[in-house]
Amino acid sequence: PICPQHALYRNPGWFTLAAGLHCHRPMTPRLLLLPLVALALAACHEEEDVDLDAPPAFCAQFSSVLTIVDQNSQQSSSFIQGEDIGFELVVTNDGTSRESLTVPDGCGQLRFEVYDDNSALLWTSHDDEVCTQATSFNTYEGGTSQTFTATWDQVRRDGAAADIGDYTVTAVDRTECASGLTKEGSFDIQ
Repeated sequence: PICPQHALYRNPGWFTLAAGLHCHRPMTPRLLLLPLVALALAACHEEEDVDLDAPPAFCAQFSSVLTIVDQNSQQSSSFIQGEDIGFELVVTNDGTSRESLTVPDGCGQLRFEVYDDNSALLWTSHDDEVCTQATSFNTYEGGTSQTFTATWDQVRRDGAAADIGDYTVTAVDRTECASGLTKEGSFDIQ
C-alpha cells in the first residue's frame, strides 16, 4: 500500500503510522517525475498570455460621464473665485446583466481629486474621511446608473483659497473597472 503523507516516523523505504502500522514507501525514481514537471510548466506557459492587470471582461459593459457644474447645477468650465464647484460622475451598466463592482474599503467607489496646473493635489472629496477596511460592493442592475457627486468650495487642503488659474478634476473610480471609469475634466477659476 502507498503510505499517507501524515506518517509520524519515516525510515528509509518505510513509514510507521500513528496506529503502529508499517507500509512500504514506493520508490519513485526522480526521472519519472520529469515528464510531469514538463507538462505542468507547459500548461503554465500557455496561460502567460493572460494579462493579470487587465480589468475583468464584464467591465466592458460599464461607462461613465464626468460633468463639472456651477452652483446652479449648470454645466460649466469657468468659475468665479470663491464659487462652489460641483462634480458629478454618472456610472452606467450598459449591459443587460446585474454586476457588482468591488470597492477595496469603506471609502466608497469614487473619489474626486482637484489638481492645479503644476499637477499638485489640492483637494479630494475624501479628505479627513475615516474609512473601514472592509471590502464593499456596488451592485448595478442592467441598464441602470449611479450618480456620484461632490462639491469643492475652492479651499485647498492647506486651508488657503484656490488661486485664479487652470485646474483638473479627476473622478477616480476605485473598483476593478477603474481603467475604464476614471475620468478627467478641466476648468478654470477667474
